[in-house]
Amino acid sequence: MNAHRESLLIIEENPVIQSLFTEALQRKGYLVSQALNPQSGLYLYSQNPADLVITNIRFKTEDGMGFLFELKRMDPDVALIVLSSLSDLEMARQTIAYGIYDLIPIPFELDNVVSAVAKACEKRMLLERNKLLIEKQASLIEKLHRSYIQLKELDKLKTEFLVTISHELLTPLTCIKSLTYNLLHGVVGELDPKKKEYAQLIQEDADRLEVILQDILNFSKLEAGKITLKKEPVDIQAVIAKVVRALQPITVEKNITLRQNPQAPTAPVAADKARLEEILTNLIENAVKFTPDGGKIELEAADSTAYVKVTVKDTGMGIAPENLDKIFTQFTQFHRENAPGSQGIGLGLAIVKKLVEMHGGKITVQSHVQKGTVFHFTLPKDGPIFPM
Repeated sequence: MNAHRESLLIIEENPVIQSLFTEALQRKGYLVSQALNPQSGLYLYSQNPADLVITNIRFKTEDGMGFLFELKRMDPDVALIVLSSLSDLEMARQTIAYGIYDLIPIPFELDNVVSAVAKACEKRMLLERNKLLIEKQASLIEKLHRSYIQLKELDKLKTEFLVTISHELLTPLTCIKSLTYNLLHGVVGELDPKKKEYAQLIQEDADRLEVILQDILNFSKLEAGKITLKKEPVDIQAVIAKVVRALQPITVEKNITLRQNPQAPTAPVAADKARLEEILTNLIENAVKFTPDGGKIELEAADSTAYVKVTVKDTGMGIAPENLDKIFTQFTQFHRENAPGSQGIGLGLAIVKKLVEMHGGKITVQSHVQKGTVFHFTLPKDGPIFPM
């Protein structure tokens, strides 16, 4: 017995074929309705659509092909099996355009008919399930799209808020820094040692806050696409040397060796020189935060096929494996293993990644706890080779 009790509509003017089909299919558990002509078949289907329609295409007084057209117009998803005598096979082939499930030639074997009906019902069930899945998927995609639009709008509002609040804070901060400078330089008279110490603390924290606010502004502009690169052929070795010289005082104070390793001549890169200096400065300052006294930070650049590869290597405390995939995520902070580090707001490396990618390059990181960290980034070449 068929568990699902599919309903069948048989449209055949030959009562013998009607009877044979009905008895054989009812024994298999199908619910069978009968019509002797297309007009009656259309009426029955309109009142109670069957799961499967079995119809001849040759009738004495009506057009079988016209019937198929009207039935498909009534229900584009109707499941059809067509019966055809050998003399009508050419016309029967035309029914393929109507999306029929099967074509049964007359004369036929009942076992083949029953098998064709079972396969057609299974196909119909699978198509219906697939249709439901597609509808659910379309609904889910629509919901995801709406959520994406909402998140984009929220992200835009977040960016606008960060830009506004940074600008608003920078104005009074400039005043604080100016007044503190005047205090430290005796504009209002000499300060006693305690007051001078307090003024120096104010100045240091104001400087730190200014760096944070500038990071927020830079990142917000990057996110909003408001920063454009002024690319030109740049000598990467010269830029590395300049940044290393500029940051030497910081590393000397911490007893950290900062050096540029000598390399073979490298081709110039297509880069915005100021942004390239920003990338290198952020990477070196990040290394300084997590490298203990007596450690080393080394930089080098080397040619590859179409790119110049820049490496920044430190002997710091390293990054825990579970944090490596989060290293470039905005506003993400974590200490390297067993090292306090210097807290920021988690934007430095996110800015670095965006700037590298804007240049058409890629950045990667490798790290081992207690051994150090290596950042590699690439920049596309541009022009002839500079000598060292």
